[in-house]
Amino acid sequence: MAKVVSISVDTRREIDLEIQRVCEEFTADTVRSIAEPLSTFLIKLSTRRAADNDGQSQQHQIPALMQAIDQFKEAISERLPYVQTKMREYINDAKMEDILLGPIHVHLVDEYRQFHHAVATADAAKMEPLTTPLPEIDAIAQFIAQHRVAPLPEDMV
Repeated sequence: MAKVVSISVDTRREIDLEIQRVCEEFTADTVRSIAEPLSTFLIKLSTRRAADNDGQSQQHQIPALMQAIDQFKEAISERLPYVQTKMREYINDAKMEDILLGPIHVHLVDEYRQFHHAVATADAAKMEPLTTPLPEIDAIAQFIAQHRVAPLPEDMV
């Protein structure tokens, strides 16, 4: 009988680890798809900086920068509610939705924080000053929070 309990505990541990792995993969995939415009811009920025060692102003990067931010915000507006709606269809548990969406929110803010830092610390001699300042990190965090789908009333869960 003790062996059955041991197998049961091991099985439960394996199930828990698999659920954790799937949730982490889901979070990473969601964040990666939403933050893709930021990552793409940073790759282009580093590639251009490596190629442009002649000290010329890179004013052509300003529109691309603002476009990356706009695309990031658009992805948040479209994909975050979509992901939450799909979770609601499959899980139908408001607490579980919050548990899964919390890390997505945190990672999206972290992605933007890294982007903000990289752009803010870019070589000033090679990048023209921004006419429109970068959105602050707190403003992006609020933007993300505003695009979460409203929770279901308790009697509907």
